[in-house]
Amino acid sequence: MRVIKSWHVMPRISSKISEELGKYSPLSNQLLHNRGVRTATERERFLSKGEDLLEDPSLLPNIAPAIKRIKLALEKKESISVFGDFDADGTTGTALLAEGLETLGANVIPYIPHRVKEGHGLSEPAIKFLNDQGVSLIITVDCGITSFKEISIANSLGIDTIVTDHHPVVDITPDALAIINPNLPDSEYPFTGLAGVGLAFKLVQALFDNMNISWDKRLLQMAALGTITDVTPLIKENRYIVSEGIKSMNENPITGLKELLRMGGEYQYTVDSESISFFIGPRINAAGRLDDPMLSYRLLRSQSTSEASDLARKLDVLNLERRDLTKNAMDIAERKMTASNLEKHILILSDETFTPGIAGLVASRLVDNHHKPTIVISLDEETGRASARSTSGFDISSALEECADLLISGGGHPRAAGFTIKKKNIPALESRLFAIAERDLDKSLRPSLNIDAYITFEALNTSNLQFLTELEPYGEGNPKPLFTSKNVLVLDWAPIGSQGQHIRFTFKQGNEIWNGIAFNQGGNLTQENLRNNSAIDIVYSVGTNKWRGNTETRLVVEDFKVS
Repeated sequence: MRVIKSWHVMPRISSKISEELGKYSPLSNQLLHNRGVRTATERERFLSKGEDLLEDPSLLPNIAPAIKRIKLALEKKESISVFGDFDADGTTGTALLAEGLETLGANVIPYIPHRVKEGHGLSEPAIKFLNDQGVSLIITVDCGITSFKEISIANSLGIDTIVTDHHPVVDITPDALAIINPNLPDSEYPFTGLAGVGLAFKLVQALFDNMNISWDKRLLQMAALGTITDVTPLIKENRYIVSEGIKSMNENPITGLKELLRMGGEYQYTVDSESISFFIGPRINAAGRLDDPMLSYRLLRSQSTSEASDLARKLDVLNLERRDLTKNAMDIAERKMTASNLEKHILILSDETFTPGIAGLVASRLVDNHHKPTIVISLDEETGRASARSTSGFDISSALEECADLLISGGGHPRAAGFTIKKKNIPALESRLFAIAERDLDKSLRPSLNIDAYITFEALNTSNLQFLTELEPYGEGNPKPLFTSKNVLVLDWAPIGSQGQHIRFTFKQGNEIWNGIAFNQGGNLTQENLRNNSAIDIVYSVGTNKWRGNTETRLVVEDFKVS
């Protein structure tokens, strides 16, 4: 069944606004304006992606006592544990912070919990293990802001805790030595969009600046990887972190990434935000989803080509397993889609066969397919581990906070969250969430495409295409530009893919001819409703097709309708 999408074209800017931005074509200035750029000065900062985008780390809350404690640990040669989350953000952040500390001579004991065996965040067994290892300082990465009990246990054992966590802050905070989180109510830090790995980098930056030591820009490779995979906004400070990190990966990748890229086919030649999102990131995440996240940590820290090569192969195998599990789980999930389920404003599915590590992937795909907030619960004998994903306009994290009394633990963001629950509480959770969705969710919403500009194919000239590369890296907060063109002739089209799920096009408008691809839209056209030389309206971005060393610029069609 085809999903009907709303098309929303951004208002065209006036010639006066375009003149204030200066220098570029009206289309280029429109794209800048759509991304919040208003002046020539802002334009230069946005496009330069320079180091001046980095904010002063000394403005982070509680950074001073954190640095003081770390320097004391370095001086006394204490054992420091860097304790991260098991996703790519937490793993890259753990590796980055551990490398920065070890550069200063620290004795670092990294710890990333197993998703199934231990769960998210600090735990009493983990703290007791670290205590037995002689750890006297724990620094968390991408977790800790809700670890009240665990940090109290650490305090009782004489272990200090520094929390670095970018997640939303609840009313009260743990009794840690220092909490570094730009979302704290009293924070003066000007940017709240850092990923967990971004905060880890800022701690390293602050520490090195305090000690008058230059930090290694290759650390930004891990920072870029975690920032993109965590889908944080690629604006302001993150724009420099990701741009410089990608530049470093292309010039001199760390050993682990170099070996992983060798397996990347067309992705191995040039690293960009797309290759991180679709090749590197899923493999780094695969270890935490299905196995031991320390596999990915070891890859990122490896100095040995042979070791890194072995680890890269293991991650590739795990990623293939992750794909199969996701496909099987999606088949089960879609079979559970009864008419009763689809009438609800929020989808909640549970099954013993769902693997906790792929529940979030399944939830994301169900959101794409049905455009409803979705919760997927992996069941065992007594409990369920859940991943929740939402649509715009419905804060799933806040909804779950209203159900906190039914949960064992939980947390997240407005569009993505996770929790653990006793099986017996699932029916009550469903009832409460259905009521919250009925109250808060705008049922009139449907999938929408925010389009940057209406253009003709003539606008796809060399100058404008070059400008599109200057806008990179693309991602959350800086999406790849979407255009719409009307009355485009279809010279040729054909279904492609193993199941005909994609559509290959050849388009013509005026004297311009372009090839195009529409992914996963094979069911949207038939010979009966479209013939060659038919005219359609299309929404598309400009992409590249890399195949056997060749690169073709083409249109990536997001939606279309008969003119």
